[in-house]
Amino acid sequence: MKALKAIGKKIEKKDWDFGIDPCSGKGNWMAKGDGNEGFESIVICNCSFNNNKTCHVVSISLTALNISATLPPDFSKFRHLKVLDLSRNYFTGTIPREWTTLKLETLSFMGNRLSGPFPKVLTNITSLTNLSIEGNNFSGSIPPEIGKLINLQKLTLSSNAFSGELPVELAKLIYLTDMKDT
Repeated sequence: MKALKAIGKKIEKKDWDFGIDPCSGKGNWMAKGDGNEGFESIVICNCSFNNNKTCHVVSISLTALNISATLPPDFSKFRHLKVLDLSRNYFTGTIPREWTTLKLETLSFMGNRLSGPFPKVLTNITSLTNLSIEGNNFSGSIPPEIGKLINLQKLTLSSNAFSGELPVELAKLIYLTDMKDT
């Protein structure tokens, strides 16, 4: 709860009600717009730890909420987080180095304002199977370290300002079945 409060403060997410347990599935922890609005503000927990006595946040989706902020390092405090979707917001800056400890499987920043070179921090999250950084302002070349993402199945890099040749290390991604780079 402490990490969620810190994140909420940094991204000015004032509608999270900490009077309700985020793992209860109740209140605004599970807010989703209809087809026209398309926003999501969802926190999902897995409560099967320690003989069903302990809950951990496993998925956070904050999409199309018009969040204007830098990415909080505090997401790294969720040791069991598998899915993080921050698509269609106005996040700026780059990926915090603290995120190297995450064990994410799915990470999406599609349609934000992140910038700088390809975030090498991401190449340390080797548990990733789906990575989308489409529609940002990243630039420069794709680093050879991308070959460390050995579990990657889907990679979306399009609509950035990447340049140069794709690294030969992409050949190490033997599970990669879907890639968009233009």
